[in-house]
Amino acid sequence: MDERVKEVYRKIYAELFLLIMIGCAISIMVKFAVLGMDASDCIPEYPILIGSPLYLAVRTRMLGVTQAGNSLSSSARNKRSGLAAGILVAVFLFAAILRNQTGSVDWREVGVFGICFIVVFLAAQRGFQHLEDKRQKKLDSRYDD
Repeated sequence: MDERVKEVYRKIYAELFLLIMIGCAISIMVKFAVLGMDASDCIPEYPILIGSPLYLAVRTRMLGVTQAGNSLSSSARNKRSGLAAGILVAVFLFAAILRNQTGSVDWREVGVFGICFIVVFLAAQRGFQHLEDKRQKKLDSRYDD
């Protein structure tokens, strides 16, 4: 098979993976916000949302490659919009769960949660990105020798 065809297949599978992850996240939000279900009703989505990225991390580590240069959104603008979307989804989900549990939304509580979540989310993202970049440099130096 031609290398260009393989690259197109990889791109298609990466997009499919992203669509499956987004579908699971939307499914969980609908179950919590609209249907009023609890966490035990989201059992099918948890292995996909948690297990898939964990498998990718372990497998890339085993194969000796990194995902620093292989991200699905390559431009800085796409990365920022992805981070913003993740943060907004988390804050929306928290507000929806709060509304289902108490019947109303205390926006001050949502704001405090949002600020705390943004700080922790961005710190974790920066930390993992730094570790991945460091690992990429180490692998590059090893392969250059």
